[in-house]
Amino acid sequence: MRHSFADFADYLHIGFQTPDFILGTATGEPESLSSLRGKAVVLEFGAITCPRFLGQVARIDQLKAKYGAQGVVYVRYPHPGEPAYRKYVKPENMEQCKQYAQELADIRHTAANAVVDTMQDEIYESFGSLPNMVYVRYWDATIANKAMWALADKIHRVRRQMTAEQSTPESLMA
Repeated sequence: MRHSFADFADYLHIGFQTPDFILGTATGEPESLSSLRGKAVVLEFGAITCPRFLGQVARIDQLKAKYGAQGVVYVRYPHPGEPAYRKYVKPENMEQCKQYAQELADIRHTAANAVVDTMQDEIYESFGSLPNMVYVRYWDATIANKAMWALADKIHRVRRQMTAEQSTPESLMA
């Protein structure tokens, strides 16, 4: 179920712990959020059929290169019927989902960090169900920032501040 922008405010506030999950990558390897404890993580939610998401890919990948491997890039199922992406139909099984995730990894020129949610969208639901939301997580697994759209400039500002100051959640709310 997709939530409204107003509903998003009620999910996972700054300073809260991020929920853990274990999901498969596009290549079938298990990946857990808890395995990345001690690292700053950017959780980016998107789909291979979302023009806004794809429009930010190159800039967000530059940030990953600058700050090192930042963690998990989350792949949401395609938006069926998007005019520019008619070849992508709603997946009927996990193998189709993994195929879309692998195609996204190929576009991004990275084989790692693309995880696939369950067929019931459990992780997507637990983080707020918006099409291109993003969470930036501190090294201690608390949320440093969240946004309704994954915008590279905002992610860069938050990561730069985290790196420079070892910031507290309160300083990033300004």
